[in-house]
This record gives sequence, C-alpha cells and structure tokens, in this order.
Amino acid sequence: MKNERIPDDINNLMSSKDANAKTDNNEDKQKGFKQIYPKLIVTILVVALLVFALKFFLYNDISSSFMNDDPSIMMLDYNDYKFKQLSEGNDSGISIDASDITCSHSVSGEYCAVLSSEKNLSVIKNNEELMQVDVNVSSFHIATVSGSVVYTKGKTLNLYDSEQKLGSEIFQGDVIIYLISPDGKRVVFVNDKTVYLYSDGETTEICKNYIPISVSDKGVIYLIDQEKNDLYSFTDNLTLVSDNIADNFFMNVHCNEIMFSNGKSMYISINGEAQRRVISNEINYILPEKHITYDNGIENNILGVDSLFDCLYIDGANNIFKIIDKYDPQADKYDSLIYNISSENYKLSNDGKKLLYITPDKKLFIADTSKKNSGRQLASDVESFTINSSASVIAYVTKDGDLYRSNGKNSEKIGESVEHMQVGEKGAIFYITTNKTLFCAEKGKSPTEIASKVEVLKCYSNCTYYAVDDGDSFNSAYGGTISSGYTLLSDNSEFRF
Repeated sequence: MKNERIPDDINNLMSSKDANAKTDNNEDKQKGFKQIYPKLIVTILVVALLVFALKFFLYNDISSSFMNDDPSIMMLDYNDYKFKQLSEGNDSGISIDASDITCSHSVSGEYCAVLSSEKNLSVIKNNEELMQVDVNVSSFHIATVSGSVVYTKGKTLNLYDSEQKLGSEIFQGDVIIYLISPDGKRVVFVNDKTVYLYSDGETTEICKNYIPISVSDKGVIYLIDQEKNDLYSFTDNLTLVSDNIADNFFMNVHCNEIMFSNGKSMYISINGEAQRRVISNEINYILPEKHITYDNGIENNILGVDSLFDCLYIDGANNIFKIIDKYDPQADKYDSLIYNISSENYKLSNDGKKLLYITPDKKLFIADTSKKNSGRQLASDVESFTINSSASVIAYVTKDGDLYRSNGKNSEKIGESVEHMQVGEKGAIFYITTNKTLFCAEKGKSPTEIASKVEVLKCYSNCTYYAVDDGDSFNSAYGGTISSGYTLLSDNSEFRF
C-alpha cells in the first residue's frame, strides 16, 4: 500500500553521511507499508510527511473521519508545453506554461501547488485563481489543510501563506530536510545536523543529530535517532518513545499519532507519549484510495483519518482488524475486532462503513465494518469489482467477462466482454470492452455507446474524462457529463491524474 521513495533531500543527507565516513575511516496495488533492508530503514522513516487536520470521533462513527469525497481535479498535458487544471468535465481551469510539472493538492482539493520544470512555483485556488509564488524554486511541500507552501530557493527556505498571499524567507543556509504542519504555521527543518523549528515568526534550535519525520499543528515533533534508530518526540524537551523501531510506520492526519513495528508487534504513540502495544502481530491499514495522501504525486506514510483507531487493518494472513480505542493493561494491548476473511482484493466505502472483498474462490462479499463476521455473499465467479464512494453502486465482472450492477442486494447484467469499468456520475457505470469501445450504463436504461478506440477512462462523481487513441504519440482528450455530452478538450494531449 505504500510506495517506497527516496527524495533528493534524503539522498543528499545519506551522501553527506557516506562522505563523512570515508573521510574518518577511509558513510519505493497490493498497496501498503513494506519490509525493507535495514540499510534503508532511516531513509524510509525520513520520507517527507505532510499532515492534515480533522476532528476526533467515536469508534462506531467513522464516516466523519475521512477526507474530501471527490475534488474532481486533474491536469491536461498539452503537447505545446502547456498544462491546464480541469474540473467538472471541461478545461476552463488555469493554464500553466511548462514542459513538465509536479503537483500536490490540499486535502480538500481547494489548493493545488504546481512546480514547473522551469522552476516556477504556483498555487491554484478553486481552479480559478492562479498565485505566482516564486521563481528558481528547487523543491516544495504543501500544507495539506491550509494550502500554504514551504519551499527551497537556492540556499534559502521560504514560506508562502496561500490564504494571505504573503511570502517570507524563514532561513538562510543549506536545508537538508524540511516539513510543514497541516495549518502551515510551523516548519521543522535540518541545517548542518541541527534541527530547527520555525513558528510565529521565530526560529528555535531543537536538537542535533536527529531526523524529524513530522510536525503537528500543536507542535508535536517526532524524530529518529540516526545511529540507534530510536524514535523520539519533542514538545518542550526530547522524550524517548521507543528504541530500535522497525521500518513499518504510519501516522494520522494530525501527525500526533504514530503506529510502528518492532518487527513482531505494532505499537502506537499519541501526542509524543511513550509507546503502547496495539496488537501482537504486524498489520497494514485499509483505506479508500481517496483518503491516502500524496506529496508530489508519491504516496505518503500519512493516513487521511483523524485517528489511527478509525482505520481497518489487515495482517499477513489477510484477516481484517478493527482496533478499538480501549487499552487493556492486563493483555498489554488494545482490543481488536476481527473479520475472518482471506482476500487480497478488497475496497472500503468512503465513510468506512462497508467493506467489499473477493475470496480466493472468486466469491464477492459485502460486510458491515461495525459488526464482527458480517460478510454476506453477493456473487460468485467474480474476477474484479469497483464501487462508488458510498458503495451503493457495485459493478463487478465475472470470469466470462460479463458486467453486473448491484445495490448490495440485487444484481443485473448490463454488459459483455468487459475489460475495465468505473462508477461515475449519478451512479452510472462506464465500461470499456475488449475492443476498446466505451459505454455508459445508467440505472434503468440500456447502455449507450460513447466512443471507440478508448485508451484512458477517469470517472468522478460529477464528470467523466476519456482519451481516444489517434494513432500517434498523443491522444485526443474528451470530457463532460451525461447531461451535457462529451466534448473534445484537445486533439494533442495526455491526462495527468
């Protein structure tokens, strides 16, 4: 579920460490966190963590915990070195002249930070307003709630407030690692092995020879000791959270909760406190794709939930767990609710209340996540399936290539020889057949052919995009809605999802 990544700033840090050692002694879907070689532990732990803020909620009410339902944002890459942010099926968004771009969005989709290959940094607000932040920018991170941006320019570290439209230089010097809080008001960074915190216009030295991995809105900082791989927290002073942690870790949107492994069990630290055991085996999280966070297009170790107790988890035997926020001192762990399934093919509704999965014998089940062992069979001989955000519309394909629509109780056949399908506007099912023909099947209506030679399909709740193969290196891009129809956006472009 996790993508392993080694950013340039971390590579620089490790290269510097190697160089120092030589002087002294002649120093990257099934998607989830991964086991890696020990020499990469520090690198993975330092993966840049952008964080968000939402409100706390109870175990049986996980619908309030998740992020935006559907920002409907994507980029159209024109062959004339221009990018345009799209929304609601058209290309009326903001254009950016560039030969290539790197994008990061705020959690709501309200803000989109874009760094061009020409090193120009911009922020787009609501697909309508373009803010030119700076030029000659090397790298950046976006505050995923406020949309503010921290970035490097030469040997300076800078902060841009996207709400106030104000930028300022916050540090001069070589910055190896830098992270921004969800509200964009705090920045933690490393210069010459010294960790600093910028807050309220002031920069304070925190410690030396540690690697920061997060900073929360309230100033809780988690750090790693490079030499021993120990986990520390900092509020007013350094506190040991756990010694010698393994490479498996992830955090909530506040970045005030971190769950990690010691190689055998999972532990959690909340608000910088010492570790407590969660469960006596290794587990991975399950989230709707929309609620997994990304930084510069690469998956983060940050989960789009208010609390780590709001997630579902899966172990190595594909058993599903719900960790209940109730610590049992006698058992030295938190209680857990287990769904005894065996599946690597599963999807969770955006509110976290419905879990659908295919068993090894190709049976499709639906389960209520608030009840133990509540799985109920919907179909058999199922090869693949997809759902809308609420899982009120389920589309699945059988081993014969037949496509069915289900509401979780009843099913009807709507297509044949289906290669790919998505649920889109108003619960309509869009699908591509093996001969590359795109159809739209609305509830209660016969499927309608939309286009042929379709190579790319992307459905949102309020619009649909697709690309047609014209026989050259670029495709013709179309967008629109069921009611308005689908119009040509460009005959020489590609989509960037």
